[in-house]
Amino acid sequence: MDRSPPFGPVPEVHRSPLGLWSLARWRPPDLAPHVEEIWFFEGTMALRRERHYPHGQLDLILHLGPRYRRISGAEPGRFSRAPASGLFLRPDVIEAPEGRSAALGIRLHPSGAARVFGMPLEALAGRDVELADLLSPSEVEALLERCADTASPVQRIRVAADWLRGRILSGRPLPRPIEAAVAELQRSGGRAPLRALAEAGPWSRSRFSVRFREEVGVPPGTFARILRFHRAMTEMGSGGPEGSGRRRGVGSLLSRVAHQGGFADQAHFTREFRSFAEMTPTEWLARVRFPETTSTAERG
Repeated sequence: MDRSPPFGPVPEVHRSPLGLWSLARWRPPDLAPHVEEIWFFEGTMALRRERHYPHGQLDLILHLGPRYRRISGAEPGRFSRAPASGLFLRPDVIEAPEGRSAALGIRLHPSGAARVFGMPLEALAGRDVELADLLSPSEVEALLERCADTASPVQRIRVAADWLRGRILSGRPLPRPIEAAVAELQRSGGRAPLRALAEAGPWSRSRFSVRFREEVGVPPGTFARILRFHRAMTEMGSGGPEGSGRRRGVGSLLSRVAHQGGFADQAHFTREFRSFAEMTPTEWLARVRFPETTSTAERG
């Protein structure tokens, strides 16, 4: 669900045992086909480690203070100032710096990432890459400086949105059949029939799969599985479709989410969930979650 306000970012303050921070989030309406959201975080995390799960989008982070580091996942270690991350198939654990930190994030749909980075996305799959290795270092440095020199969280997000507009308008798009297939898979939560998507384009089914993997980073079937998993996890976190799960037991919630998510049965749902989350749905529900996200607190 898109929780960002339509007319501009509005910072919200969060205070709990998880920490004290301000978070502003926005999806500019004109960029919505390509950008999931732009956010700015500033504050202190009491529980500094956060487990992130696959979601089918690509992330770009601009560190405007001490940098975060990856504790587990494909490439453990401290992030660069502006890392770009490709599609991931496994969870990873990110650790916030000690004390106060500030970061601006951009979450891109594959269509937006292809335009912003100007390249097929297979080279980024499962990796973190310094943005200055993909774009002009002077352009990246100028973006970081403009964001750092702007005191207002709202204006920082608008600076990032203006930069994105320029990149997206002039960038390299996905091939039209691939972009259409990605959009339909996202719209359907991964349930669109892959055969029909392949046959709608100019290639054979095998060639479509190869081109999709080259352009997006994973084969179409894997991308669909990630989207089904992420939608199911999101619905679990909100109590299930239409909130009905809040009034029912966990078993009923999981059964309903599995059925509406397009899984063959609850056993199939559990296998798929474990494949991407490395835990069962029940184990995930028992974890402490960060507000309005699927990520969970990790002690350590």
